[in-house]
Amino acid sequence: MPTYTRGSPADRRYALFSAHSLQNQLWFVEVDWDIKPLRDSAEDVFRFMGEMEGMGSGDALTGELPKGVLTMATRCYSPSCTEDRKCYSPRCPYKTDVESFLGQRDPTPLPTPARQVRGDWSDAVDPIILRDLNDTQKRRQQIIHQAIQSENQYEADLTAAETLFIQGLRESNPQIISPVRRREDFIVQVFSNILVIREATRRLIENFAIRQREQPLILTVGDIFLEAAADFHDIYPQYTGNLPHAEIALSSEIDENPDFRLFVEVSAHKI
Repeated sequence: MPTYTRGSPADRRYALFSAHSLQNQLWFVEVDWDIKPLRDSAEDVFRFMGEMEGMGSGDALTGELPKGVLTMATRCYSPSCTEDRKCYSPRCPYKTDVESFLGQRDPTPLPTPARQVRGDWSDAVDPIILRDLNDTQKRRQQIIHQAIQSENQYEADLTAAETLFIQGLRESNPQIISPVRRREDFIVQVFSNILVIREATRRLIENFAIRQREQPLILTVGDIFLEAAADFHDIYPQYTGNLPHAEIALSSEIDENPDFRLFVEVSAHKI
């Protein structure tokens, strides 16, 4: 990356900005199809769409190159620029403060579920009961509560998808996708049955909450997961089977509709 896109040798904000742009154009996805913001982290693993199972080399997503220009990394438009701070252009990249285009954003917080588990699980357990647990039992409780927290976060992510994207499209004025019938067809094609999945996730969370109220330690969760598995068995095949089609529809709309592309980028920064 050009040196003027970094505030210091270790400044990776522009690289992250570029990666966000590619992600918004659906050039790569999280390997588990997880809904998470792209971070500057070695813990998350992403793959290019062409490497995903079922995405052949002739697919629309792999037969093109990324589009667009990140102007902050382009050379100065002045033919006489000597790449120093003496250029006459007021926006010459060689003399523009990097913070002017890579400043920290102030994202809008997303809705979080009211039943979200906070703090360490042991905080809600009587110290006498906690004292009698061995390391294996403590580890088991920790894993169970991590599973509960994951479901809470997943429910919050699905709610955010509805609030930011589905409702955002429907309430936009002027309309970003028109006519209304095409907009609704697009929402169904891209988001499939995520609201049905969210309701099933809420039932799973509620069953966990009931179990937590019944006893200080969660001794059994197998029955809860079995009930959830039966629930998800009927709804996830539709969701996962539609993912490749949803990605293609979304990529096509981003390419052909500049207003929608801007809407996606602005909404993604709120996550």
